[in-house]
Amino acid sequence: MDKRGRVNLPAFNAHAEHLRQHPRFAEARARFCADVPARWMATPLQRWLIADTGGLAVALCITGMHRLFAEQGAQQQMIINALTAAGVASASRVRTLVDQLSHRGGITIEPSPHDRRALRLVPTQMLDETHLSWLESVLPAVGMVHDLPALPAEAGGRRDLACRYVTSIIMRQSMDGFTIYDGFPEMAAFMERRQGYLLMLDLAASGDTSVTLNRSDAAHRYAVSPQHVSALLAHAESQGWLARTRAGVDLTPDFADRLNIWVARELAIVGLWLQMKLG
Repeated sequence: MDKRGRVNLPAFNAHAEHLRQHPRFAEARARFCADVPARWMATPLQRWLIADTGGLAVALCITGMHRLFAEQGAQQQMIINALTAAGVASASRVRTLVDQLSHRGGITIEPSPHDRRALRLVPTQMLDETHLSWLESVLPAVGMVHDLPALPAEAGGRRDLACRYVTSIIMRQSMDGFTIYDGFPEMAAFMERRQGYLLMLDLAASGDTSVTLNRSDAAHRYAVSPQHVSALLAHAESQGWLARTRAGVDLTPDFADRLNIWVARELAIVGLWLQMKLG
């Protein structure tokens, strides 16, 4: 990232590759793949967000816009315009996700103080706590491969830091067109399916091509049916990324390598941002 926080993509990719060579990368990968799902499944709101990446995109966008435009706040039409332009969801789908996020206590919906016809979407403390929970889930793994600056000890300071990071994500998408899965259609395909992200982390955890995976156990952890897990694996198999076996799956060497790169990118984006903002 440069001094304005914009992503230098070649430098970012080079840094992620450097992390893959770090002596503790395998340990960090396993820690990340274990800690993130455990935290994401901790509350009903978090389970809904990680299960539906459209809902997660709406939540991140609302938090970011709320911070960027403090006076007018995150107006619903602003969120619709941003996410439809990015191709995340249709306008009607965004409205549905906004209503569902409100129903789950992640936001409040109120008239805009500047235009009574407009709706203002305000993140609740519950949503802020969700961002904090995510940050705290990734810090141990990120710290294994980065020399992190001192972080706020109090929860309030870390909550603010997590919301600042979310705002940075929105800025990178709107200003740079950068998303972490740029050039990784396999990862985008997993993330577009309910709990596909959690399955992807299970496949990445060991770094091996042969992965032991009990579909019933995975379904219980993801709060889905075993048939849904089987459908996720069947889609990945149809794309040539893996082959299902009696004990789990065999990943193609190329897909296993791509999963390694993916985790390195996840660790890189957080570590670089923290070093830039707090270093």
